[in-house]
Amino acid sequence: MKERHWNSLVTSLRHGQCVLLVGQEIPGTPSMGTEGATYAEALMLQLAEELRDDGREVTGATLTAVAQQYEDAEDFGPNALRALAQKFYHSGAYLPSEVHRALAALPFSLIVTTCHDELLVRALKENGKSPLRQRYNMRGDKRDNPEFMLSGSHNAPLVYYLFGDADEPSSLILSENDLLDFLIAIVSERSPLPNSLRNALKRTGQSFLFVGFGIKQWYLRVLIKVLVRALELHRTASTIATRMPS
Repeated sequence: MKERHWNSLVTSLRHGQCVLLVGQEIPGTPSMGTEGATYAEALMLQLAEELRDDGREVTGATLTAVAQQYEDAEDFGPNALRALAQKFYHSGAYLPSEVHRALAALPFSLIVTTCHDELLVRALKENGKSPLRQRYNMRGDKRDNPEFMLSGSHNAPLVYYLFGDADEPSSLILSENDLLDFLIAIVSERSPLPNSLRNALKRTGQSFLFVGFGIKQWYLRVLIKVLVRALELHRTASTIATRMPS
């Protein structure tokens, strides 16, 4: 990133004019000897273990690939997948990491996350903030994707769960088919994103910081590019910066 872009991003952060977009590769702090650095990795391992216990060969190496195999397998299916994911994300297997706490200390008023867990919300609360939560449900209609008010305050940031929320398993985006359906829903505006979110993302002059989108999860970066184009963020954002964990 060029120095002028970095300076613009820092200025936006200082003045609360930066939107944080969070990917699934921010590691958590294991609280019970869980395998995997993140909830997504640990969930993938658990799905793979159940498939192997049923005598099935696991060929995928990402959560979406293994989730697709779990969804397609006889006697498993999408309902079992989402129910298991809900239980796992509520298991308390991880605690917020130093990365979560560092992000929580910054003055963001809007955070868009592709995670399903509550680690960043917990870190925000630990920082003395009062985060608000909303989620997108591609399987719902406008009533399931209501409009909302932004406080505009970094002390009460809105955390928007773009890939659904574990509190509502029907909203979860987990498998490869889910990702394709998500793309279709966003581009076709069938189950459209709330106008309040669109308007908040399209505010002139703000910056965007992407954290937790690593090279292994290339499809997440593709999805973000689709969002950038669909919402015309390239016309309104002064800076779009990425931070990919190594």
